[in-house]
Amino acid sequence: MPHLIRRLMLTGVAALLLVAPQAWAQKAPKVFMWRAVSPTATLYLLGTLHFGRPELYPLDRAITRAFDRSAVLVVEADVSPAQVTRLIPKVLVLMTYPPGEDLKSNVSAKTFKMLQAYCQKAGLDPGPYLGLKPWALAVVLPVMTMKKLGYSETRGLDVYLLKRAKAARKKVAALESALKQLKMLADMTKAQQEAFLAQALGETGAVKNFFRLVFAAWQRGDATAIERLMLKADKKMKDPRVGPVYKRIIDQRNKDMAAAAKKYLSLNRTVFMAVGAMHLVGPKGLVILLRKQGFKVVQVGAQGRPPR
Repeated sequence: MPHLIRRLMLTGVAALLLVAPQAWAQKAPKVFMWRAVSPTATLYLLGTLHFGRPELYPLDRAITRAFDRSAVLVVEADVSPAQVTRLIPKVLVLMTYPPGEDLKSNVSAKTFKMLQAYCQKAGLDPGPYLGLKPWALAVVLPVMTMKKLGYSETRGLDVYLLKRAKAARKKVAALESALKQLKMLADMTKAQQEAFLAQALGETGAVKNFFRLVFAAWQRGDATAIERLMLKADKKMKDPRVGPVYKRIIDQRNKDMAAAAKKYLSLNRTVFMAVGAMHLVGPKGLVILLRKQGFKVVQVGAQGRPPR
């Protein structure tokens, strides 16, 4: 699960170690945002971190100025506090077992022992987690890890941009619903769910390092590093039980996002699209998909962060 969760919440290993220090000193600094243009429209593509920390802000002026000049904010899903609150009852139905059923009776003894070992090492009582379905627990565990490291969804870029759009009375459009995103995970087979959970339980330490690397690379605007982290995680997605799920959650959604981006590029306006950072990079990412369709897509240069 961590490999998929890392992609869902983000995602490269710093390969710049192979580059001479003088070479990367010569490169103009970038932000993790691209600009796509058509004869009539400009589309800014910001790769977001769904979880953030205080030092993420203030954002570089290149990002905020692009946002301010855009007529529309397009997000993956509306994760504003009010919308999330409305969805909680439906989300709980997806995540939890009905009365009389629990996690222990739905996973193998081996996976359950892994959960017990994980809880013992973390000083947690496994009891409160037994009502969660395997896919839900596999999502919750990395979130708990991130929160221990000081990351929070309320400081994520998605929530920040939605608040800023509301304050500016800017039009907001969502590519999909948050509930639809969760349903893609909830629709996994029992075997797929257990495979995700087993991976999540086995790689807690790797998850910690992964988020630190992604966060640092994003702040540098280092697309190469994030892409390599993503590809490194992809290589470990060898379990045949998770392959089809991965393609549906990542690859197919990238195609759907590219189709939406193409539609916005046919309009006569400037649009700001913000989606998870991992959706932008890689051979099947949005940047490559749009370039293949003939659009000019370039990474935006940094303009500097204002004083905190």
